[in-house]
Amino acid sequence: MAPEKIESLWHEIQDRRLTNTARKEFVPANWLSDLLSEERLLEVLEALDEGAIDKDECPQVARDIRRFGLKTFAISLKKPHLVYRFFQTDQFDPDTCSLLDKRLPMEEAKLKHALGLEIIQKDTQKLSEDAKQKGLVLDSDPKFMKLKEREAERMNMCREFLSVQDMFLSPTFPQGPLHCLLLDSTRLPFFLHPEKGGTADSGAADPPQGAFGKVNKEILPPPRYGDKYVVEETPGREATGKLKHVVEKWMDFLAEGLACDGKTALGELLNLVRKRLLVVELPPHMGMTAYVKN
Repeated sequence: MAPEKIESLWHEIQDRRLTNTARKEFVPANWLSDLLSEERLLEVLEALDEGAIDKDECPQVARDIRRFGLKTFAISLKKPHLVYRFFQTDQFDPDTCSLLDKRLPMEEAKLKHALGLEIIQKDTQKLSEDAKQKGLVLDSDPKFMKLKEREAERMNMCREFLSVQDMFLSPTFPQGPLHCLLLDSTRLPFFLHPEKGGTADSGAADPPQGAFGKVNKEILPPPRYGDKYVVEETPGREATGKLKHVVEKWMDFLAEGLACDGKTALGELLNLVRKRLLVVELPPHMGMTAYVKN
């Protein structure tokens, strides 16, 4: 039953992929978080083969993954018990499991250590050296063959992890830090709108340099998976933000009331709100894109 659940979940994650302006695929963090609820995680873990994860530990592992390791779980979904191993190794000590996703992107050497690949390779090398000293051939030795199979399996897991991880590591740009230091491999979550296309230099590997470099407006994904995009622009003008119709109606109603007639305090306040406080410079992605639910 586990393979079907894993395959179904993997397809749902794949459906959430977007292409950024550098033509690289990424999965928005919010979309992944909405999908991987604690209940969904527990369902997958409990469906694994007997012995992969102790059934009594599945609820705690699901809670830890939900809190600390959603991206790591998604990256290693084809081998979901891999996260459990991460919690158990000294690189992912259970007492410091809050660092699980914070260790991403994973370096190859650390990943091999977490997978136990170094130990397997040392055991294989020792067997080979002993056989060479004794003049033996290991091609048909059961222990040697099993070690080689495990080595090949772990190497394949390592390659898959490293090839997939960048898709889940796009920054979210939360409010707070003024500057973010990003790796060259970081996939920025600037959405390539299917109707608008990408700008010439948007997300380019070598963006324009210098104080007078070109500035681009980018579109961020909507907060929730399934929300649609509405792009409103006036020909020959920059896109502008619009108030909701109900807000405009209420302000008109207040303006016509007796309390706002003349130089009253309420009238001055309403005038300040309409003509000063609502006239703001919108963030780069606002005004270009509105989020509308189905």
